[in-house]
Amino acid sequence: FAGQYGLPEKWDTAMQDCILHVPMALYAPGLPQGTRIDSLTEHTDLAPTVLDLLGIEADWGMHGQSLLPIINGDGRKDAVFADGGHEDEMFSRFNHKQENGKRCGKQDTYRLCPETMARAKMVRTDEWKLVIRLIGGNELYDMRNDPNEMKNIYGNSEYDEIVRQLQLKLIEWCLRTDTDRPYQKIIGA
Repeated sequence: FAGQYGLPEKWDTAMQDCILHVPMALYAPGLPQGTRIDSLTEHTDLAPTVLDLLGIEADWGMHGQSLLPIINGDGRKDAVFADGGHEDEMFSRFNHKQENGKRCGKQDTYRLCPETMARAKMVRTDEWKLVIRLIGGNELYDMRNDPNEMKNIYGNSEYDEIVRQLQLKLIEWCLRTDTDRPYQKIIGA
């Protein structure tokens, strides 16, 4: 953040474009030079893109996809995703952490405003952004008409079908990317 929304620092559940929209410059032999690509991408796309540039095929499961087709003009991503926040157990751990007998920093936030750190997941398309929060306070933004995300229209029945479609995308993403936990060392999975 640079003061947008009156906030001087980011939080683990901040899903505004001003914090998630990160420019990237990529230079490599064979790539078009001086070209600006305006496409949704994710940080998880970087590793598959580099591997693709090097001609290496990953032999392990990897989130994200190579951006080379998009860079070469062959389509764009339908949606991107983000998540943040902490599991319930972290609230109790941080609620007791102290330095020199005093609670400090974000630990006070956990204690005083735990909802700011509760799990949240986001799906963003060119036109819409949906943020689902474990504790409520969900958000829906029309990114073409409200690019600064000032008018939360979640809960407006006019957008129920949009919310349903975005929720389905979010659920499918979770099914593809959520880890199996807890890790069971004895069986290797």
